[in-house]
Amino acid sequence: MTHKTLILPEELPEMSRRLGDRLVLLDVTWILGRNIGGCYYERAHLPGARFLDFEDVMASKAGAMGRHPLPSKTQLEEDLSRVGVSQEQTVVFYDHGDTLAASRSALVLRHFGHKKVHTLLGGFGRWAAEGRSVSVGRFEPISTRYAFDSSSASKSFIDVAGLMEGERVLIDVRDRVRYTGRYEPIDKVAGHIPNAINLPYNEVYSLQSGIDRAKIQRFCEKNRLSSDSNLITYCGSGITASFMALAFEYLGQATPLVYAGSWSEWIEDSSREVIVEP
Repeated sequence: MTHKTLILPEELPEMSRRLGDRLVLLDVTWILGRNIGGCYYERAHLPGARFLDFEDVMASKAGAMGRHPLPSKTQLEEDLSRVGVSQEQTVVFYDHGDTLAASRSALVLRHFGHKKVHTLLGGFGRWAAEGRSVSVGRFEPISTRYAFDSSSASKSFIDVAGLMEGERVLIDVRDRVRYTGRYEPIDKVAGHIPNAINLPYNEVYSLQSGIDRAKIQRFCEKNRLSSDSNLITYCGSGITASFMALAFEYLGQATPLVYAGSWSEWIEDSSREVIVEP
């Protein structure tokens, strides 16, 4: 059976009973432009969950490689050690938002070599809405000495050079107005990467209704995508694109790689072509 990174809240209690202390929950709540994830965590979190600051831990400093480049492997090992994670544990990420930060975090761990990793679909919001128990305050774990197992690494991200290799299908998952270039609220240049096709995240997922399987299936059929297609997702900085890659995996489609730097890296080089729709 193909591994599915996304799991539903109803799957977590049984997983917890089966794994015991071999399961660790990591809250990576993140809101763009607002460093308040820790406040959400302390107010309420899943029982036993530990907090990781997404912006500090799951991304390097913004610059020529985009707004959220991949983190340093060595630094990430130190951060995972600090919150008491070991290589043998199954890690489940969640957030208080729209599952985006949790999805990016899961792919980062998988990319560097943590094999047993999941993302809670719907995160804290869905968990609490279903009447499940929550905790308050902060959980203080015992630190460990974490090290990635490079033999378990599963390539999840691709850099800008990789976009040019072979026959790739590039999927832009931003809103249509950002894809077309009619409106750009975050990055300094509007438009999209040449030959990219658009599948907006907000048209195929919501906390209330979940992933729209039929819409993704129609998109694949329209664009003649199959399980053999070499797909790449991108967004503004590689976060929303991570969720969409996991959504494809969850539905049994070809699992895309994620262009880590995404649009915010692409536009750092003025020689790269930008497409604006008429």
